[in-house]
Amino acid sequence: MNMNNECKDLVHQALGQSALPIFIVDINSVVSFANTGAVELLNGNADTVVGRKITTLFGLTPNDLASSHNELFTTTLLNPLPHLPHIEALILSISYVATGDKNHYVVFMRDITQELQTLSERNLLSNTIDQIGQAILVLSTKLQIMQSNTQFQHLVGYSEEELLGSHPTDYLIHEQDNPILFPDIRQHVERCRTFDLELTARTKYGEHIILDIQCSPYYSSNSEKPEYFIALVRDVTAQQRIRTFEQFALRTIIESFDAYEAYLKSYIQSVLFCDIFILTEKELSETKLNSYRVEEVVNYTAAHPLAEHLGNSAAPRIYIHPIIFDGAVQAILTMPVIGTVNIKGPIKEMINTVARFTHLAIEKQQTKAQIKSLTRYNPITGLPIQDYFENKALSKISRDQNVSVISIVINNLDCIYESFGSVAAEQIFNAVACILKEVAGDEDTIGQSDYGQFHLVTKLVEPGPLLTFIEMLSSATQANVLIGETPVSVSTSLGISTGLIGGERQRFKTVCEQANAAGNRAGTNKYGFYNFEQNSQAKRELIIGASLTKAIEDNELNLLYQPQINLKTGELYGVEALSRWESLTHGQVSPDTFVALAEQLGAITRLSLWILRTGIKQLALWDSEGINVPHLSVNITASDLEQSDLPSYINRLLFVYNISGKRLTLEVTESAAITLTKQNMNVISQLREMGIGLSMDDFGTGYSNLANLAALPVTEIKIDRSFISGENSRLDTLVSSVISMGDNLGISIVAEGIEDKTQLGPLTT
Repeated sequence: MNMNNECKDLVHQALGQSALPIFIVDINSVVSFANTGAVELLNGNADTVVGRKITTLFGLTPNDLASSHNELFTTTLLNPLPHLPHIEALILSISYVATGDKNHYVVFMRDITQELQTLSERNLLSNTIDQIGQAILVLSTKLQIMQSNTQFQHLVGYSEEELLGSHPTDYLIHEQDNPILFPDIRQHVERCRTFDLELTARTKYGEHIILDIQCSPYYSSNSEKPEYFIALVRDVTAQQRIRTFEQFALRTIIESFDAYEAYLKSYIQSVLFCDIFILTEKELSETKLNSYRVEEVVNYTAAHPLAEHLGNSAAPRIYIHPIIFDGAVQAILTMPVIGTVNIKGPIKEMINTVARFTHLAIEKQQTKAQIKSLTRYNPITGLPIQDYFENKALSKISRDQNVSVISIVINNLDCIYESFGSVAAEQIFNAVACILKEVAGDEDTIGQSDYGQFHLVTKLVEPGPLLTFIEMLSSATQANVLIGETPVSVSTSLGISTGLIGGERQRFKTVCEQANAAGNRAGTNKYGFYNFEQNSQAKRELIIGASLTKAIEDNELNLLYQPQINLKTGELYGVEALSRWESLTHGQVSPDTFVALAEQLGAITRLSLWILRTGIKQLALWDSEGINVPHLSVNITASDLEQSDLPSYINRLLFVYNISGKRLTLEVTESAAITLTKQNMNVISQLREMGIGLSMDDFGTGYSNLANLAALPVTEIKIDRSFISGENSRLDTLVSSVISMGDNLGISIVAEGIEDKTQLGPLTT
């Protein structure tokens, strides 16, 4: 008896704690017990539920309860509790329990509101995906196919029944086709992430297709895990084939036209089952083939004009797609047509791509031919240019033969261009070319080396015959040419260099450059020869110039500092930095030589910046050692003043070495000062604002005047050493006048080259 009571207590306790709503109802339909789940279902407490009739609470009838006497009675109640609108449906099971004199009903309930909502959503989803024009799959969290729409079924060839419940790997996707993607797919699904990938699938008929799949998890309300995945599927086979074709087509077009044509035939025959042929020049002229101007489907017989290219065809009709370039049919693509004509969609897109790239290949081939001609001949004169001229000239010269190269430059071509325009300049250019062609012999080679410049290679090397030919050539090229009705005089200069070429291209280039140099020295309407001595000097300067660039980089140069004395106090006024170069290879190289070379080679600014940096650094070093050097002067050129960043560079140096700008003076020659541009003046203004002085060097040797002197913000004048003699009274008077003028203008006067007391005299009187 105790055991029965214990069991009852345990059962009662278990029922009370169950989350499933459970009611115990007596034979009169009155609730005698309601567990926690039942109370929560009714949003109340046990006291408000117990004692009430179950029929009142849920709209049950006595017959519903009586139906459970023989077997378990189950029913579904829709909207059973108007006072609890959140409950849309309940599944209710009633069990009749007879216990002697007391009979009871046990009522089990389950809220299926959420399940009905999910089912409704799925039905809505099913109806929706069938209305969408794109292929769609609904997959379980284990990637089993729950639903597929008609578009997807048509894409893969399987029916809905065949796909339902299957895994994509059962029919569609095989790991050997996508070995790299399979691990990625598993990771995305396990992590419940949206993913987008492209993979190879197989249809029911074994055809390989490429699918783009965008897969996203679907979550129901208040759910942390997805209920299923929705995959949007797109067939990108045609696009992938087009991308593959484009990649290989571009590669073969770059390689050669023949390589492209071979690849094209192989590709379209295997993918499109088409054929294509590029028309030859002979076929281009055949009106029958050139008559195909639009794409069309035509009847095909052995008598068709294309029969000799296509041969026998099993199809009674063929599709023709002409490829037109520059108004002419350049290629014809054909495809056999069997049954209904349906050349559209991916097939049409592929054909258009083939046509576009074939057009590009033909254009490249023809452009290449035009470029080849342009790289060989000048379009205005028709003369060979650049490498082709050199090739032609070298082919006519034996290895042991001396030749003469004549450089012909039209001196006033730029003036003609500015006065009459480009058309007139081209007319002059062409007229001189025609004159050269008439004068030159059969063995001579004429070429164009630059705009307005020609080279003529002749085997005449003996002085007598060569001079006669030069005179005739010079006279002929100084002609009058009519521009419209206006006669325009042409002026030329000729340079001649003779030497042994020996079949060497570099030697030929050198002789041409020598002829250019001789022509530059000759002057307008004159000619000049490049002799051996000049050749040797130029070669030495070229070698020294190349060494100079490296010497600047390796700090091989050094500075000497020439003192400047204040005559009134006898104290040190400052120093002038003078660059010197003692080369390990060339020995002592004079400043006049390497400075001039630096200007010619475009390295002068690099040299000037090195002098500035080294001089300012030395000034700071003297300061640190307690040596009083008040002032530093550095020479710069007009080219240096073209550098807009010169002020900022000097400002950084002054800041780094803690030197005041007032202790630095930049010297510019008088001849350079009178040619300063607006850009130069802007740079000078910035330097003066920094307190840096400006000195006019070599004063008296140029063409300056007092107006120019007044216009420039000079703080110092350096009288050239040629004025300092102490023995010429007129020069002494002139020097005294300059000093007096400087005093009146507040400009310091520096005299250079003072070596004895005699020269010092005019400066102190």
